Amino acid sequence: MDNLVKKQKLLLKKEYQGHHLIQACPTRWNSTLEMLARMCEQVPAVAAVANDPEFSGANHLQKIIFSHEEQAEVLDICKVLKPFQTA
Repeated sequence: MDNLVKKQKLLLKKEYQGHHLIQACPTRWNSTLEMLARMCEQVPAVAAVANDPEFSGANHLQKIIFSHEEQAEVLDICKVLKPFQTA
């Protein structure tokens, strides 16, 4: 988390700094939407942590972060689900 906060300060706008990643909760459908939206918001910071040689979990994180294609799909999913959350 400390590494993510450092990268957020370097790469993200003020309004996105300090945001924690969100986990989906199986009993709340909209938590998946919130998780995906937050991950898309934080992609630059998470990618920077994954490529940081000083971070011990970088190899594992590199394997699980979104590819460009997956990120585009997640953005599309968020656009589709957002009206349902509003309703």
